[in-house]
Amino acid sequence: MNNISRQADPDNTHLLDSLFNQSLIGIFTMILDRPIVWNKATNKDAVLNYVFTHQHITRINQAMLDQYQLPEEAMLKRTPADFFRHDIEQGRRAWREMFDNGTLRSLTYEKRADGTGVWIEGEYSCLYDSQRRIYGHIGLQQDVTARIEAERWRDYMGTIVHQLSDAIIVTDAMFQITLVNTACEKLYGYTAAELIGKKPDLLNAQPDAQVSQQDIYDTVTSGAVYERVLLNRRKDGTVFVCETKVSHIEDEAGQPVAYVSVTRPVLEAPAAHLTLADAPLHQQELVYLSSHDSLTGLYNRAFMAGALKRLEEEADGQQAVIVLDVDGLKLVNDAFGHASGDQLLAIAARIFRSCCPAQALVGRTGGDEFWIVLPQTCEEEVRQLCQALRAAAAKETINGVPVSLAVGYALREKCDMTLEQVLKSADSWMYRDKLKSGKRLRRQMLDSILGLLEKRSPRERPHREQVAALGRQLAECLDMAPREIRDVEQAGLLHDIGKIALPIELLSRPGHLELAQAEAYRRHAEAAYQILRSIDAVMHLAEPVLYHHERWDGSGYPEGLAGEAIPLTARILAVADAYAGMVSDRPDRKALAEADARRQLEQGAGNAFDPGLVRVFLDRVLQV
Repeated sequence: MNNISRQADPDNTHLLDSLFNQSLIGIFTMILDRPIVWNKATNKDAVLNYVFTHQHITRINQAMLDQYQLPEEAMLKRTPADFFRHDIEQGRRAWREMFDNGTLRSLTYEKRADGTGVWIEGEYSCLYDSQRRIYGHIGLQQDVTARIEAERWRDYMGTIVHQLSDAIIVTDAMFQITLVNTACEKLYGYTAAELIGKKPDLLNAQPDAQVSQQDIYDTVTSGAVYERVLLNRRKDGTVFVCETKVSHIEDEAGQPVAYVSVTRPVLEAPAAHLTLADAPLHQQELVYLSSHDSLTGLYNRAFMAGALKRLEEEADGQQAVIVLDVDGLKLVNDAFGHASGDQLLAIAARIFRSCCPAQALVGRTGGDEFWIVLPQTCEEEVRQLCQALRAAAAKETINGVPVSLAVGYALREKCDMTLEQVLKSADSWMYRDKLKSGKRLRRQMLDSILGLLEKRSPRERPHREQVAALGRQLAECLDMAPREIRDVEQAGLLHDIGKIALPIELLSRPGHLELAQAEAYRRHAEAAYQILRSIDAVMHLAEPVLYHHERWDGSGYPEGLAGEAIPLTARILAVADAYAGMVSDRPDRKALAEADARRQLEQGAGNAFDPGLVRVFLDRVLQV
């Protein structure tokens, strides 16, 4: 906020204040009584002791006051020790990570004024003075208690479903079984693996089984609830009387996507009108959410972990586990936003559904990780499935970036081998595959991002090539080492890759940007940093690219670095980028003559640019 304030025109100061005060996200600054040196500190515990009692809230908006339910005067006195009085070590760990990295993203459990707990998700950035000492930090945070409690509730309901005494069967829209609970396995004598993928027809023992089963399907597909006393059959062939209630689950469009059956045996001969008691409110949704990932619709980690334990009891036939990682998810998130990352995960889920056999259990078990469990199979079938998954992924792209999977599998060939061991083996093979193909894939992704950026803004390619050439010449004039010269040239080619994250209208918008647009535009440097950090081959270029919009006098962005605190490569890029922009046509103006561009560089020396670099650039690079 400090950097932004320094750059804003006086007339726009009230706009910044309005953004600060009216934001729905909690915003605050905490300033130390005196700046601290962190990276070179010999006793960081002692530094933290000082910080926790000598750093205070200095500015805070209403959204954050609402999070803690405190008046402003009380909040302005609070220190880190006050915020984490209930768990001081949690607070110290968070501060240490923030000081180590300069930034922090965290989820912490804190206390409100009335003693109630609150889950806070926040992003925090250190504030540095001209000597790179930390004098405080700025934070943006929101109360995510409702979300955390909802996630815990879903996990809790998943546990309850498997502990219910009633037998529960969930099918998809085509009436293929996708979930059964433990009571169902006990009641019918089948394992989950034997039932999943089948239709409930095999359990129907009515004299007119085919007709009665169709009656169930017709009733629930019409939107009604089927509730009746039936004869059902166990795996051993025995028949029993049961009460059954079947209802449907709708999607947002009102279309049925799944069906839930609740069954309990009847001990005595029933009357014709005997029915189940009403099921709990939203039972269907709770059953579904407790076992499924909300984004992809696949099983969640809790369900898959439970399935592994249940399958372990089976000894007939080989069992296999496939572990898959969607390569480049973080890169897609950083380059195109989380909506594109979600789309990538949805594509992966669609591939798994289309390629996997009916008896396979498929689940999303982490951010970019999936498991496929095959109850009865052989190695050749598993190998062919892995090939099919890779081939299907190779046909897909997301914003021009190829979809790729890292795949590993393992088989349970001996009864004394646990499926947990099989899972670890498959996971190990997946990571080997990821290491083998990861570098090539990320280079492909980098090229795809650059290609897409050039399609959106055709002038980007000649500009980056000119910046790279000018940067290389300046580095050579400075007698930098050959490797450093190559790094400058490569950084020039990549310095604006973060623009891929900008709305397309900002790329070609001529003239002055509004304040909010300018702030959005400035974030392209941070987007570039995140993209390059995720690619090993260019990871070392992330920092100079991040800082190439810093200014010699400290008025640049994103961190307001000044002088030689700005990396040399970033200072070189700043000069090359500015000159290349001056002598090229832009949407809002024609190219400047060389003499005018030289004059602007001279005027910027000492405030915008490193004066020594400007002199070398004018005297030697432009004289070549």
